[in-house]
Amino acid sequence: MESEDQELEVASVWQHSLLGSTAVYEVVEDLGDVVLVAVREAPGLTPGTQLRMTRGALAKMHPVSDVPSQASPR
Repeated sequence: MESEDQELEVASVWQHSLLGSTAVYEVVEDLGDVVLVAVREAPGLTPGTQLRMTRGALAKMHPVSDVPSQASPR
């Protein structure tokens, strides 16, 4: 992931895989130490649900390319 000091690109998509499950999140807003993301797909979560996560948590994920944005205007 890019440096934790740099602003994250809105609509960038990140994937996390663990224990045979995969979760995909889209950045909605960079809030500094915290990032607002929308669930694309994740076990037990409804797509579109917005969550706040730390930059450290996002740093453990992998960026996904070639995925069109699903973020809705706020």
